Amino acid sequence: MFVHSKTFTQVEDDGSLGELVSLSAQFSERLDTVTSRGVLALCGLPDDIGRLLVIGAWHAGWQVAMVPEHFSVSQRQVALQTLQPSLLIARNETLIEKAQVLSLVLETDCDTLALDHWLGDPSDTFSLASGYRWDSLDTALILFTSGSSGTPKGVCHSLQNIVTSANRFIDQFQLHSSQTLLNCAESHTMSGFRGSIMLPLMSACTIYDGEFERDLAGVLTALEESSANVMIIGPSLVRQMARIGHKLTHLNQHLSLILCTGARLAAADKQHLYQTTRIMLLDYYGLTETGGLVIAESAQNYQPESSSLGSACDDVDIVVVDKDGNESPFGIGELRIYTTGLFLGYFGGSLTQRRYFDTGDCVHIHESGNVEWLYRINRGFKSASTEWIFPDAVESWLKNNTRILDANVTPIIDDADRVRFDVHIKGIAAKDFEAWSQTTRDQLVAELGSDYDILTWHVDEQLQRTGLGKHHATANTN
Repeated sequence: MFVHSKTFTQVEDDGSLGELVSLSAQFSERLDTVTSRGVLALCGLPDDIGRLLVIGAWHAGWQVAMVPEHFSVSQRQVALQTLQPSLLIARNETLIEKAQVLSLVLETDCDTLALDHWLGDPSDTFSLASGYRWDSLDTALILFTSGSSGTPKGVCHSLQNIVTSANRFIDQFQLHSSQTLLNCAESHTMSGFRGSIMLPLMSACTIYDGEFERDLAGVLTALEESSANVMIIGPSLVRQMARIGHKLTHLNQHLSLILCTGARLAAADKQHLYQTTRIMLLDYYGLTETGGLVIAESAQNYQPESSSLGSACDDVDIVVVDKDGNESPFGIGELRIYTTGLFLGYFGGSLTQRRYFDTGDCVHIHESGNVEWLYRINRGFKSASTEWIFPDAVESWLKNNTRILDANVTPIIDDADRVRFDVHIKGIAAKDFEAWSQTTRDQLVAELGSDYDILTWHVDEQLQRTGLGKHHATANTN
């Protein structure tokens, strides 16, 4: 069985998803015996297990919270203290360390049958329509994000929001039942949750459920095994693939579309990957609060050399807001999103349906409708000259340097409230570093301004990033 696009009407199917839904019903019934309606926290589970648990929990009226697997122990404790979940399910014992809640551990190699000992007797029938009736102000999903401060916060979405997000994604990229999707985004993100949980239910496309590492070797192996037509990845993988594009030309025999989201995508990487593989790469933009997709490039008007994020989706209106709060359809300012499906609020706070959301991103909306991302407003710092400077501007500039494999810029604030930028780069040989860094510093300062002459350089063999390319360093004080 699967839930058909646009409706949530049950449709018969003889495939494995029928067994999945049956097991979901068992899980739903088992939840009813644990406690009254509560919060189910999930951490680092395979896609097939995740779908089973989410569907079962929603049927029983439980809220589902996705806790990032990469969270530190302290971040995880903060998230769980905030949630006070009735049940925590994780892939291994280290992820429930010091969790003072009822917990269930599922090993990484288990499948749906591994739940039999906990689920009890199977149920003959299951229908979402016969379960809990979700109101538009009910929190069905809580996605935890570390945000710009590094402090975990739970973003609350209704079931209606999640359906809206999935429908928008299906319509924007024209997904259909004959396609196979390889989703490299983690399930705690909106892109990951939508791709792993909602898209196979609502578009009947096939999701590759094999366990694979989100590094280049793991993703390429998964591509070969799945023969995926569509892939969701982050910009760090795009950059790595672009560098070996001449070895990947065979992928276009089945892979026709790459969707990129997460951290900033360098235009040079996008262009080079397309030139070598002839595989279309579309960038899209959205925050957890906006439902994960509000701006995207279009396959009908594809420009591989463009640095634009694309334009607003059909059911989305965008404006820029100046420092006085005035809106404009074009120009430079903070991006404001008007659409349905915006988050209800943060867990523990007041919940409401919102007309718009201010993203905290400074963008340039061109008269063509294309959106160019500039920097995060709340990552701005006053320089010695009192001008605002932005680590994101430095990071974006560095990523367009062809010799750099990766870069991360972290603001460091000293006791006198002076800021410097700690720059970690990958790809420069130690013997070349001194000459390279001075030349690069001079070029950067010439283009961005003298206020940016506050860089401390480090060369790393590896920068730790998520599947969507996000680095979790935040502003530090020392």
